Amino acid sequence: MESSLRHYEQNKLIQQTVESIIKKQFPVETGNRRLEIEELTIKDELSGDDFPTQKETKLSRKTWQVPINASFKLIDTDTGRVIDKSKAIQIGYIPKITNRFTAIIEGNEYQTTNQIRRKSGVYARVKANGELENEFNLAQGFNFKMQLDPISQLFYIILDNRKYRLWTLLHVLGVSDEAIEKEWGAELLLKNKKGALNTEVSEMTNIFKKLLKKDPKDYNEVMKGLNQYFKEYTKVDPETTKITLGKSFEHVTPELLLTSATKLLNIEKGNTPPDDRDSLLFKQLFGVDDLLIAHFDKQKDPILRKIKRSLGHKEKVREIVSSGTFGKSIKKFFTDGDLSATPPQTNPVTIIADWRKTTPMGTGGIGSMHAITLETRDIHPSQLGFLDPTATPESGKVGVTVGMAMSVKKEGKNIKTPVINAKTGRTINLTPTQMWDSYVGFPDQYTIKDKVVKAKSAQVKVMYKGEADTVSSSKVDYYIMHANTMFSYPTNLVPFINSVQGNRAATGGRMIQQALGLDDKEAPLVQVNADVLSGERTFEDFLGNYLNPRIDLTVDEDGKEKRLGGEVTKITKDYINITLENGKKIKKGLYNNFPLNQDGFLHSKATVKVGDKVKWDTPLAENNYSSGRTLSLGKNLTVAYMPWKGYNFEDGAVITESASKKLTHSSMHKKNIFFTPSKTTFDIDKFIAWYPGLLTGENKAKLDKEGLPKIGETFQPKDVLAAYLEERELSEEEKIIRKISKAARFPLAKKLVEWDEEEAGTVIDIRKNGRHIDIYLKASHPFKEGDKLSGRYGNKSIVTKIIPDSEAPHRPDGTAVDIMINPHGVPGRMNIGQILETAAGKIAKKTGKRYVVNSFSGEDNADKVLKEMKELKIEPNETLTDGAKGDKFEKPIFVGHQYFMKLRHIVKKKAGEHSFGNYDINETPVGKGAQKLDPMLSHSLLAHGAKANLYEMSAYKGRANEEYWTNLSLGLPAPPPSDNFVFNKMINYMKSAGVNVKKEGNKFRIFPLTDTQVKEWSTGELKDPGALLVGKNLAERKGGLFDREMTGGLRGEKWSHIKLIKKIPNPMYELAITKLLGLTENKFNKILDGSLELDGKTGVEAIHAALKGIDVKKELKKTKAELKDASDSAVNGLNKKARYLKALKDLDYTADEAYMTQYLPVLPPIFRPVYPLPSGDLMKSDLNEHYRDIGVINNNYKAIKDKLGKEEQLEYDQSIYKAVKAYQGFIDPISFSGKKYKGVIKELSGTQVKHGLIHSSTWSKRQDLSARSTITVEPDLGIDEVGLPETMAKEIFKPFMIQKLVSQGIPSFKANAEVQDFTPTARQALVAVMEERPVLLNRAPSLHKHGIQAFRPLLIKGKAMQLNPIIFSGFNADLDGDTMAVHTPISQEAVTEAYGLLPSKIIFKHGDNGVVPEISQEYIVGMYFLSKLGKNTKKEFSSITEAKAAKLHPTDVFLLNGQKMTIGQFEINKVLPKELKDYSREMDKKAINKIFTIIGKKYKADFAKVATRFKELGNQYSHKRSFTISITDFAQDKSYRDKIVKEEMPKIKKLKGDKRSAAILAMTDKIEKAQDKVSIGKNNIYDMLDAGSISGGKRGSVRQILSMPGLLANVKGVPLKNPVLKSYGEGIDTSAYWNHLYAVRKGTVDRSVNTADSGALDKALIGVTRRLLITTEDCKTNKGIYVDVNSNDILDRHLASSIKGVAKKNDLVDSALLLKLKSAGLKKIEVRSALTCDAASGVCQLCYGLLPNGQLPKIGENVGVLESQAITERSTQLTMRTFHTGGAVTAGGGGVTEGFPRLVQLLEVPKKLKGKATLSSVKGTVKAITKNLVGGYDIRIEGYGTENDKTFTIPSTRKIVVKLGDRVTPGDRLTDGAIKPQELGDYKGHLAAQQYIVDEIDKIYGGDFHKKGIEVVLRGVSDNAEIIKAPDNSGYLRGDKASISSLDALNKDRRKEGLDTIKYKPYFKSIETLNVDSEDWLTRFYTNRIKSAIQEGASKAVYGDIAGKDPIPAYAYGDEFGKGDFY
Repeated sequence: MESSLRHYEQNKLIQQTVESIIKKQFPVETGNRRLEIEELTIKDELSGDDFPTQKETKLSRKTWQVPINASFKLIDTDTGRVIDKSKAIQIGYIPKITNRFTAIIEGNEYQTTNQIRRKSGVYARVKANGELENEFNLAQGFNFKMQLDPISQLFYIILDNRKYRLWTLLHVLGVSDEAIEKEWGAELLLKNKKGALNTEVSEMTNIFKKLLKKDPKDYNEVMKGLNQYFKEYTKVDPETTKITLGKSFEHVTPELLLTSATKLLNIEKGNTPPDDRDSLLFKQLFGVDDLLIAHFDKQKDPILRKIKRSLGHKEKVREIVSSGTFGKSIKKFFTDGDLSATPPQTNPVTIIADWRKTTPMGTGGIGSMHAITLETRDIHPSQLGFLDPTATPESGKVGVTVGMAMSVKKEGKNIKTPVINAKTGRTINLTPTQMWDSYVGFPDQYTIKDKVVKAKSAQVKVMYKGEADTVSSSKVDYYIMHANTMFSYPTNLVPFINSVQGNRAATGGRMIQQALGLDDKEAPLVQVNADVLSGERTFEDFLGNYLNPRIDLTVDEDGKEKRLGGEVTKITKDYINITLENGKKIKKGLYNNFPLNQDGFLHSKATVKVGDKVKWDTPLAENNYSSGRTLSLGKNLTVAYMPWKGYNFEDGAVITESASKKLTHSSMHKKNIFFTPSKTTFDIDKFIAWYPGLLTGENKAKLDKEGLPKIGETFQPKDVLAAYLEERELSEEEKIIRKISKAARFPLAKKLVEWDEEEAGTVIDIRKNGRHIDIYLKASHPFKEGDKLSGRYGNKSIVTKIIPDSEAPHRPDGTAVDIMINPHGVPGRMNIGQILETAAGKIAKKTGKRYVVNSFSGEDNADKVLKEMKELKIEPNETLTDGAKGDKFEKPIFVGHQYFMKLRHIVKKKAGEHSFGNYDINETPVGKGAQKLDPMLSHSLLAHGAKANLYEMSAYKGRANEEYWTNLSLGLPAPPPSDNFVFNKMINYMKSAGVNVKKEGNKFRIFPLTDTQVKEWSTGELKDPGALLVGKNLAERKGGLFDREMTGGLRGEKWSHIKLIKKIPNPMYELAITKLLGLTENKFNKILDGSLELDGKTGVEAIHAALKGIDVKKELKKTKAELKDASDSAVNGLNKKARYLKALKDLDYTADEAYMTQYLPVLPPIFRPVYPLPSGDLMKSDLNEHYRDIGVINNNYKAIKDKLGKEEQLEYDQSIYKAVKAYQGFIDPISFSGKKYKGVIKELSGTQVKHGLIHSSTWSKRQDLSARSTITVEPDLGIDEVGLPETMAKEIFKPFMIQKLVSQGIPSFKANAEVQDFTPTARQALVAVMEERPVLLNRAPSLHKHGIQAFRPLLIKGKAMQLNPIIFSGFNADLDGDTMAVHTPISQEAVTEAYGLLPSKIIFKHGDNGVVPEISQEYIVGMYFLSKLGKNTKKEFSSITEAKAAKLHPTDVFLLNGQKMTIGQFEINKVLPKELKDYSREMDKKAINKIFTIIGKKYKADFAKVATRFKELGNQYSHKRSFTISITDFAQDKSYRDKIVKEEMPKIKKLKGDKRSAAILAMTDKIEKAQDKVSIGKNNIYDMLDAGSISGGKRGSVRQILSMPGLLANVKGVPLKNPVLKSYGEGIDTSAYWNHLYAVRKGTVDRSVNTADSGALDKALIGVTRRLLITTEDCKTNKGIYVDVNSNDILDRHLASSIKGVAKKNDLVDSALLLKLKSAGLKKIEVRSALTCDAASGVCQLCYGLLPNGQLPKIGENVGVLESQAITERSTQLTMRTFHTGGAVTAGGGGVTEGFPRLVQLLEVPKKLKGKATLSSVKGTVKAITKNLVGGYDIRIEGYGTENDKTFTIPSTRKIVVKLGDRVTPGDRLTDGAIKPQELGDYKGHLAAQQYIVDEIDKIYGGDFHKKGIEVVLRGVSDNAEIIKAPDNSGYLRGDKASISSLDALNKDRRKEGLDTIKYKPYFKSIETLNVDSEDWLTRFYTNRIKSAIQEGASKAVYGDIAGKDPIPAYAYGDEFGKGDFY
């Protein structure tokens, strides 16, 4: 096992690789010079275990490297003379890999990830849109694709997205028609051949040009060239083609092309499956050596160019090659490569896991995460034994980054894994291909002794060609060596893994990698066997020891490895000296406070002493992560599975104070000082002279004379670590004085470095390296509330409460329990391993020996452990005593010992707070605590209607407002908000790019910026724009970009300009110019470069002249006329042209005035800043670089213009044009430095969406008065209360504290000081102001409006926030490390508004109309058992006081004034209104939710009181009674199951396919019912099930852990034929475990990827629907939709028409009216709907109906956002829940995770729809259904009347749903599949298509989602029309886009006036692109389509409204937001 971990083997490979690479580069020749390499040596004298030297290298910021030396000969090739000859000189270095698998480079440790690449070959695949294609992935040559169109039945080659006929290419390559006919058949050949010759020459010539990158002389050259290309210049992998095509090919031969086409045909016919590109059969593993070779392949040309440049004129070898020649490239590979990173190095397990991970990403692999398909993320059967399915992140990289199984080896680029030969018993290493083609038995299916393999039974579970099967043992070729070899090292550390469901085992492995090293470390009591035969070593031993020093293998003089022992002769803090048996002396390094990449460190302690004799493998030391040789990352804590006063709610845990001390960890902290020597003074005496009184005497004593800390000194929190002086920036006056007198002295700035940890830190080292001073300190950090811990089973928790040991539950022996875990955490997660370990830990504790687990032993885990406990007389369940009260808990509790680890996610790292006053260059708040107002949060605030809060978040808290905060603090009137700097910056950016912006009321119009306007703004011309600043002192240069007079200097606000040498077309209007002049882009460019004339002219002058010749009015009239009669294909172009001309006419501009420019506006410096970084380097806005480029080119041109010919002038003109175009952001700059810098559009949009100015600083804004921290639970809080840590509260309430103190008469300066020092007076003020205003809590992502709620804050200690357990569900939050953001409202209006957002006020959610606050888990269990009617006491009382005095049990029954009663029932009903009182009702979850719904609607004012009381009662009784989960629950008798299995399985084995699966599901259901019978009342889990605290949806999980999972599915979702018949409690076998992991991975992908996609869907959907407001009370429509009276969608709507004798139009359908409708025998009724609303915009109240709270929405309410969030929030939550399903197939199947892609599909309405149904387009009768040539069908419809007959071609993948003789109408289905809404709308009308989408979305959500909301959303996304005929006086043109509702309203008015109506055609469009049709440029900005918004918008002179119905521009840019009718 260790051999695979030899870092020195890796070093050897790297060094050999580098040597080979360098030698291949030589000789190098240029001209008459040749440089030859004579000898190359890589002398490695570094010892791999010399850790002290490695430490010194790190601390010195150096590189641990091996030199590359070479001797060269420089030769004159003409004469043969040796010009120079060098001895060995250094030409580079190679970083050496450490035993941590890292390279130390410049003080940092880097690691290179292994890459999995797809082999070259031909792969047939089905694309996401359903199209079938062959992908030609070539090792050499141009990649291309091949398709077979199932409709046209033609084969195509696709090259650069263009299609070419395949037959033509085959014909040119010499393939005969006879050969093709043999493969395809005669008819298909003729179809493909028909017409192909007509386009042969043009198509083949195009292919020739693309492949050979040149123009041919004639067609003969084309044919010859193509034949030669495919024969000689293409390469594919023969092994791959053998698998995919059935024959080996090395080149893309004509035969390969024909074979590939035939395969496509067979796939289309259903005879052959597509290839599985994600199979490991088609992959190779690139290690660091392979990647280095690939890296050099790309780097060799620049290296050789550099050598050749010097070679031509240098005479000395040393001047030609240097240490940087190859060293720089090698360093770049290790540090900057896209597969290189600095790993976290949290602990030894992290280190080894990071080294063994793989990824397909990176250079040479998959280039973008967007290219990763869901199939790529899936587990593939070929990964068995090679990749560990559990070793993958839970984040967006799930299934992308995957760890190798523990025994995988690499040979070349092949990966191999060891197996046992079933015939010989020998171990052999196989590749994935060899495994695939063999019957491979699972490891628990055999035994081996003396190399004799014996199957455990006649039938063996195997994997063969990716299929799980059971075969005769004689068929088995190999067995997987051991279960451990299926998994990675971290996963193998999970004990009882076969009792842990896969995603929890994966989480367990990840948690182990996040464990911190504890000060009081301890090895686990329960460990996992790693040595199957001897059982002597555990995985904990191995992973705890591999970093420890030992003698290891010794290489003798013959180069042979020997295992020699020796004697320890000396031990120091750094080394252990040993004399070996052969007399050789060696020394082994020790880790001595060795810093790792993050806060971790390695520290060794010798475990041997001088004189000890040691073996070759004896551990010589332990480290801070091991005890001896055993991994020790945690503590064995006494654990009780029980509730504890509501604090261990959800994933919360409660621990004792002594446990918190046991979990103390130490970190190494590095503090860095970067300084400029010339400006910095390190002198403590001078510091004190300048700043006396800043340092205490005690603090000063810890510093040396330079003001730096002394090694060994301990610093307390807030102590100063370093104090020094630095020259500050001088004011203008001081600069003048300095010029007058060099002797003038000014105050130096003080620089303090504080110790900012919460515990003391001791300085262990300090290093000065150049301009860096690094201070290293060690500090111990105790466990705190809010910190995170975990067991090894994914059972991670936030510690919500640390209690005194005396208050903890006590065991019968009087000892306190260390940790209390909630029993609810086990059943749903199916991680029974934690229960088994808890029991086994008890055994280990009693025996005094570690308990070693044999994974997949075949034994019943629960029974085995329980039996061992009984033998040792250990009770699993104990009667505990309440430590605080001394009372015994009613129920015995499962108690034992479990290993817990402290995770690196400590609360301090997650907490942060920000008051105000710290801003970035965009004047937006910065700092760790400043939280973001992002688009999703703004959506949630809009859903609340929280306009006041949204306004101040944008206008005040989202930008620098110094005067505002001053006035607020002093209690003065609030000034208006400061200028919106970001908005101004955006507007000015646009102006600088040639777009004028004019404010007209609340609208901003954009239009072309003319030279006249530029001259009006500008202060003058910049004569030398190439000049920036002088040096790093930022001196401004005259005539330069920061000329003080012209621009105002560095922070200047003046416009200036650059005058170009001549007028050029403004690139911003290139599209408009080409449209007006009738040019293509290609022709336009050719005119500019002079290769094409326009009206006899070329260049910019030609364009200028042509534009000058346009008569705008005449051209507009002409274009409008053309538009009316144009073909459909010409409409879009003519519409744009007309709009451009109309804009010019409205603006009164000529075309040349608008579109030509000579005066380039130069942006004021304040918007293109230059500022120094701490390193002293200048940070420059990219726009400055562009200006410099333009200026340099322009000035050069001016200087030499007269000397240039016409061609040279054209080139210069083009250079200027391109430079301006680059500035505007349309192209990359052509810079002399080769750097790419962003232009205006890229600055606005960003290279990634979140990074541009608009998204990062406009839509998303960090906030003043905001904070965040980890959340914990506090049951004693009210529903509307939150606990805020003191450190947080004093920052986010800071201005109000000052204001309060000032109002009490304290001077402002003193008030400020009081607050700063947080005196008792300030604390009193804080408490007072916290009572006056709520805070807003937000958990990201804000999926719906309940993602942000308001709370009354209470002051608490600690770092974590405290929440009431009732409100967790609204936030979708849990207690495994979630953080929340806090925002403080400012104005009284915002405060009042926030009070309306209290949880007790916003009870219901949209969608399913459910109650948001909920009682759950132990609170429900308590309520349920408290409501039970217990023993009948037959006593009678007259008062409840009397009954309580009788000391009855709360469930004892008695009579109270004749009423049957219990104390529990009395307390429950006491708070309920009379109509809800019921003294016999059992209070399970369903009953509680029903009560909450009624209270919320009818007694809203009482909701908080009722909810709080129920919470209190449930909490109190669950604590008093208690409940548990125990090993006894899993070791129960399974005879009920075994009996059913015995009866049913023989019958099942006779069945196949779907019938077999159905029978297994039926058997599983039968077993579940039998399980219920034996478990109810006897099993702790059923107590939770019955109460409803475990939802009914998790009954399947309970069955899996108690009885069996049953049916599993493979990677494609197809049920496997063999069910799993053992439970997780018993432990499932290796075959079942592997097979269940397919669905586990899918669940994890859904949780991470689909959840992220759901967020993107939310943004895209709301981007369209956010303008959908309630705009009027009643639109007066006569239209409606029909709804079934039995549907849950009928209530809370209004009738669309009267029903005689029953109801009137507009009556509300409530339960009473519904009863009348049903009594009248009505089946369907017509109701009003958003889909048929006649409001001109938005929706009316009556068409919307009632809100979930039973009220009509208010005018202005944003129902578009509300209902869109409801849809996307539901999809997100349901995708997340699949994470816990465990992979078992259920009878219902499917679910929302399969539906999520369908939801996206429905809302994005793609043009190409995967699995599309074929609809009839004619009315007629089905006359013929015939098979076609490619496996599909042709359906002939005979038309009725005037309808023509029509034949429909059906792909083979679709099922026909009509039969001969059927009558069809347009829009009827001919096949199964998804209907394309666009088609349905064309055939059956727009409303039918809309309703189809509504119904399909409803199906996804299972029918319990109210369609009313979906209809609202559909109105928002499909209210689209294109004008097809527009009267001249309508204001519209043909081709314009508008909303259907606005056009209907306009037409209604036009009819009244007797005017012609506007004709339009409704359409559907993707929500991703729908906003592009909006003319509002600000609306288009939100979709980040900024380029088209500006370019088209300015050309059309459109408006952006900041006070309309679009809220986003309104709040982002408008300082009057929320004050109008809408926004």
